[in-house]
Amino acid sequence: MAERFLTLLDMTKRNDSDPAIGLIEEVNTVSPELEELMGRPIDGTTYKAKKRIALPSGPAFRAINDGVPVISSQYDESISQCYFLDGQMQVDEALVEEGESDGNSREDILADEGIGAIRQKLIHVGDSFYRGTTADTKGFVGLQSLYDTANCEVDAAGSSGGARTSAWLVWNDIQGLHFIFGKNRGVELKNWQLQQVPVFNNAGARTGVQMAWVNNLSGWLGLGFGHTRSIVRIKNLTKAKPLTDALVAEAISKLPIFMRRSPNLRLFGNSNAELWLRQSRSTVSTAKTDSGILQFAPPVTESNNVKFVLTDSILNNE
Repeated sequence: MAERFLTLLDMTKRNDSDPAIGLIEEVNTVSPELEELMGRPIDGTTYKAKKRIALPSGPAFRAINDGVPVISSQYDESISQCYFLDGQMQVDEALVEEGESDGNSREDILADEGIGAIRQKLIHVGDSFYRGTTADTKGFVGLQSLYDTANCEVDAAGSSGGARTSAWLVWNDIQGLHFIFGKNRGVELKNWQLQQVPVFNNAGARTGVQMAWVNNLSGWLGLGFGHTRSIVRIKNLTKAKPLTDALVAEAISKLPIFMRRSPNLRLFGNSNAELWLRQSRSTVSTAKTDSGILQFAPPVTESNNVKFVLTDSILNNE
């Protein structure tokens, strides 16, 4: 199963798409969700998700010459789909030639455009990972709509008067939360082509045509959600009610015991959440002594042995 549980970069490398590999390696840190969380490839663009909603019930033992009932689990099945990620790129022929006269190669100029395109798309995917169709109505459902609000929520009770944010604890597993890579591939960057394209002004009126280098970056991406308790939200975090190790411990307690032992747990938080967690751990002293000089906790890398992942994709004003 390990070779079927891959990151976006792994999937793209499997397709031998060298231009796309370089671009993802260049910009994947802007969307750590796609860098940290693995997923599985599927042949098509739709997939069935089967969830066990109840374990079998019945006695474990029986008396001699007695019988036991036949038991079975209860399941719920749904059909989900991948969504088409598409980044259209267009670079004016004149701009490329001007750059070449300044000593830049055409390949470098077009690669720079590709980096910008994939950076924008991965940032958008990161936003959709949390806010789902609120961020993009044509994309997948995000964590805010997937998690169990009755059983998998920790409320820090921060006031609505200030900026509020959330931290998210997820179990990245085939049976938990994971990405789906449709058509058995990651993202593809095609060959740049020089062709005639229409030109429009800011009002949307067509003004003529030009020759331009065109390309697109594309792929099929979905978000798989198995076990209903594989996502826990720590909400209403503020400066007065910050993220703490105690809140993370409470979030972990919401998970089934077998998940808590997994090395695939990840805690996602933005810069505010990370700063508040550091401050909650710190003992600050202004005394110029050998024992304690301006002590402050180091950057957060984990909490309760769960890896902390810093991201810009979680809003500060939820």
